Amino acid sequence: MRIIVGGQARKVGKTTVVCRLLRGFPDIAWTAVKISGHDHGLPPGAWALDSETRSGAANDTQRYLAAGATHALWLRGHLESALPALRERLARSPHWIVESTQAAQWLDHDFSILVVDDKIDEMKASARDFRAQITLNAADPHLIERVVGYW
Repeated sequence: MRIIVGGQARKVGKTTVVCRLLRGFPDIAWTAVKISGHDHGLPPGAWALDSETRSGAANDTQRYLAAGATHALWLRGHLESALPALRERLARSPHWIVESTQAAQWLDHDFSILVVDDKIDEMKASARDFRAQITLNAADPHLIERVVGYW
């Protein structure tokens, strides 16, 4: 299964949804990827794809490992330049979850989820163009059941 998790805006619970999916399907060897379009100190036009090695709560990729991901990656910087490396890395895993609204336009995937929060009025441009099979709130107590119903 290849899943894209996007969000209507920042801080709507995308990472929470990814972690709930990882916990909800513990028998799957997931690769989970956090994509950030910000350079985080990289030179203009550069990119980095880093593997997380520690489970914990310090950042999103550590949360992925704590939730059960087999591999956790963080891609940041110039995303279009990084796509060949990301695609090559994802090709090693039949099951992956990518947290990025924009990734849906670049990566072939089986399923897409848009995370929304009714308390937030903002809708980023990439979310308006996002074609999700299902729209979820991160706090939905039936999140896993709803996802399974769409698979």
